[in-house]
Amino acid sequence: VSQWQGELTPDQSLTLPDGLGQLHLLPYETAASGLALGPLTSSTLRVHFNPSGLAVHPVGRQGRRKLKKLYQEAAIPSWLRRRQPIVCDEQGVVAVADRFVRLGANGQQWRLVWQHSL
Repeated sequence: VSQWQGELTPDQSLTLPDGLGQLHLLPYETAASGLALGPLTSSTLRVHFNPSGLAVHPVGRQGRRKLKKLYQEAAIPSWLRRRQPIVCDEQGVVAVADRFVRLGANGQQWRLVWQHSL
């Protein structure tokens, strides 16, 4: 799945490869769970699974960190790291589904919901 890429748009489901489920970007008030996002900088977000070299400043943390370090801190086994959907806009990583949101991308306009069997 490292080479796969898809596009996520509001109110549309994105089917992920290799039986990893679906991602949804739903209006905040219509979903009871999921990562809370603010206004989008783009109407389409890119989704991929390759964390190599990517860094983000997650909400609630001091400074930027490489995704590799964040995965280690969250005790995500190395074999599962490339099975975590990474959602990006033109500024970089917006969120890693079920894990964290970039500082400044959080809010109460959208919910990123990952329906999966992991």
